[in-house]
Amino acid sequence: MFGGGLEVRPAPGGVFTPLRAEPPGHRPPGSGRGQGAPSKTFDTNRFSPVLPGGTGENRGCPVTLLPVAIVPYARRRHLMAALALLAAALFTAGCAQALRDVRGRAAPVPPPAVFLEGVPFFPGGDELCGPAALASVLAYHGAEVTMEEISAAVYEPRIGGSLMLDMLVYAGRVGMEAVFFDGTMGDVGRLLREGYPVILFLNLGLRAYPVGHFVVVTGMDERRGVVVLHTGRKAHEAASVEEIGSAWKRGGGGALLVRPPLPGDGTALAEYLRRASELVGQGRFEQARRVVSRALLSYPGNPLLLNDLAWTLMELGRLDEAGQTAAEALERDPSRRHVYLDTMGVVHTRLGLYERAERELSEALDAAAASGADPKAKDLIEAHLMELYRERGREGAGELRRPR
Repeated sequence: MFGGGLEVRPAPGGVFTPLRAEPPGHRPPGSGRGQGAPSKTFDTNRFSPVLPGGTGENRGCPVTLLPVAIVPYARRRHLMAALALLAAALFTAGCAQALRDVRGRAAPVPPPAVFLEGVPFFPGGDELCGPAALASVLAYHGAEVTMEEISAAVYEPRIGGSLMLDMLVYAGRVGMEAVFFDGTMGDVGRLLREGYPVILFLNLGLRAYPVGHFVVVTGMDERRGVVVLHTGRKAHEAASVEEIGSAWKRGGGGALLVRPPLPGDGTALAEYLRRASELVGQGRFEQARRVVSRALLSYPGNPLLLNDLAWTLMELGRLDEAGQTAAEALERDPSRRHVYLDTMGVVHTRLGLYERAERELSEALDAAAASGADPKAKDLIEAHLMELYRERGREGAGELRRPR
């Protein structure tokens, strides 16, 4: 039962303590930049996006302004050559099979394996890795901007790269919500499971001789120690979680999360639920899942949001995850037992677990009657029971009775 058929009042919450993007023209103090804007001239004809085939909990992270180390370009060329072996250790050919395994396991296997196939790839090389990373996540969230526009706004020829602070400001300028955070690779994995690719700033060199580089994390299997990245040169390249985590730490341990805001003030729980219900009604289940996942960052563990997440996962074919999520909602909120049992019953009907589904839907109907639930809720549960009978009838088992 999507939405539970209930009026929900906003509840206080908040997981992130974000440093939000400021309006155009604003430059926070301590940005490490002069007042004058240097000229930006470079060839933009070589930028063309390449779209790859196919497509929780966050404990809150303290905000830090990143001490981004910049290496002059001439010096960087020598460093990159000297550190080729280190880079090879991070992105090895031997990870190709691991990448295939992550792709193959992410869909049917519950978390922690996750892979976001639909993140566009923009080649950026060494100097334009920042604009390329930002273009990837902005395009993933539907922002209509080009690589050329992003590069003109955040690339600095005099330093041969970009600052994460400028990337944050630009994301806010085009209508996204952007936050700095620092944390662990486990935190990155949780954000991936919520549907958010994450930009990391790595130091591929040494602490004394840093070589900064931006990447976009698009997948991770923490149990096998594999992370999948847009590196600026290749899309969805597999690497070691441990090695990338170390390079991230050497780079200052900072990351950039970009996500779309909701209509209105974007904080009320009722608005999240309304928007998700609207998207489900339009059949836009992936967009609804993203809205609900984002809401859970502000209202972690909210049972109504968990139930709606379970419903969207079910519609996306992720039935095992859907059943687990609905069960968690039931455990957290027994007072709306009929809502969550109904969702579980529909999930198990689609899984072909008919006896279990009948038991859950029957219990949901009894719970709805006992709690004095809205008659529409009881009608919906009965409709799901009839769907179950039709499914089971095609299997030749007409012995199921309809509960009275």
